[in-house]
Amino acid sequence: MELTSRYPFYEIHLPCRTREELLRAQQLMARIPGARQADDIATRWEVPLQSSTTQQDHTMTLAELFAILSEQDDFPEFSVDAVSLESVFLKLIRENQVKEEGEESHRRRWLCA
Repeated sequence: MELTSRYPFYEIHLPCRTREELLRAQQLMARIPGARQADDIATRWEVPLQSSTTQQDHTMTLAELFAILSEQDDFPEFSVDAVSLESVFLKLIRENQVKEEGEESHRRRWLCA
């Protein structure tokens, strides 16, 4: 709980099968304050979660989020979930640039003769 509380956001998944659908999804999500496309999946967005301690202008309630998502016609199906522990773990790995086992650095070494 402590780890997921450090990254308070909803994960919104929209089914996008074509580039046009992805563009429509991006336009829809641009209407949601603080929404940003996830780093790992093009059809997933992260939206800041409003809590009693984060009553800021760039956050919205779950009811407000569902109102925006429900009034659109492009995506009859979508999912909204609280951040998962797996998502937080992957975010921490990316932020700290942790390399997988066996992954080598791709730095070049220059030799001068």
